[in-house]
Amino acid sequence: FLSPADLHSAYWSYSRMLRELALFAAVLVISAAARAYDVEVTDKSNSEVEAMRDVANEDDTENVANEVIAGYQRANIYGGWLRRNNGKTETKNIADMERQAGISSAPPAKDVTKQIANIVVDNKFIHYGGVHTIPTIGDPEYGVLKKFILTYGVVGEFECKDFQPVHISVPADRQLIVFSASYGSTSHPDRDVTQAVVKYLVKDNAINHDGGVHTAIGDPEPGVPKTFRIVYGYSQRFTCLDFQPVNISVESGLSLHVFRATYGSANLK
Repeated sequence: FLSPADLHSAYWSYSRMLRELALFAAVLVISAAARAYDVEVTDKSNSEVEAMRDVANEDDTENVANEVIAGYQRANIYGGWLRRNNGKTETKNIADMERQAGISSAPPAKDVTKQIANIVVDNKFIHYGGVHTIPTIGDPEYGVLKKFILTYGVVGEFECKDFQPVHISVPADRQLIVFSASYGSTSHPDRDVTQAVVKYLVKDNAINHDGGVHTAIGDPEPGVPKTFRIVYGYSQRFTCLDFQPVNISVESGLSLHVFRATYGSANLK
C-alpha cells in the first residue's frame, strides 16, 4: 500500500497532467479556429486590395497605391479593422476599409476652397508634405487614401486707349474666358461690353484686333476719348493624392484665382 505522502504526491502529479492536457487541447482548438479565420479574412482582404488597386491605377499613382495596399494586406478583423503599420496597431472602422476599397459610398469630399485661397501668396500655391498637413485643412478621413482637386483661374488684365491694337491669347490647350470688359470715357468708365467682346472680338480662341475696338463693337461716345479694359484668362485643373507636393505658379503679369478646391476619398471616383 502507498503511504499518505505517496498518495498525496501521485494526486498532484495526476492533476498537473490533466491541466497540461486540457491546455494543449485548447491550443489546438484556437489554432484551428485562427487558421479558418485567417482564410476568411485573407479572401476578403484580397478582393478589397484588388478593388483598391483598380481605383488607384486610374490616377497612375502606383507607388502611393502600393504603400496603402501593403498596409491593408496586413489587416485582420477583431471587432474592427486592425491595420498594422511599422509595428503600430490602430483600430479602424470596417466602413472606412470598405469605402477605401471602393465597395461602399464615400462621404462627400471636403470643400477647402476658402482655406486654399487664403494661403495663395504672390500668385503661388506651393506646399510639400501633403494637403492634409495644411493646419486649416487637416485630415478629413484619417487612414483613407484621398485626392485633392483644385480648379483655378489664371487671370490677366489689359487696358488700352482708342485706336490702339488689342492682342490677347492663352495656351493652345486652354479656352479663353472673358470675365469682364468695359469701354467708356471718364464719365462712363464702367460701361459693360463683355458680351460684345465675346461676340465680335474673340476669334480662334484669341483676340487680335488692330485699329481700335470701336471698329468691332461700336463707339458708344463718338468723338470722346475712351478706355478699353478687359479681364480675361483661362481655367486650369490640378489633382494630387496624399503626401504628394503642390507647386502651382503663374507667369508674371497674371494672377492666380482659386475657383474651387475639394479634398477627400470621394474624389477618387
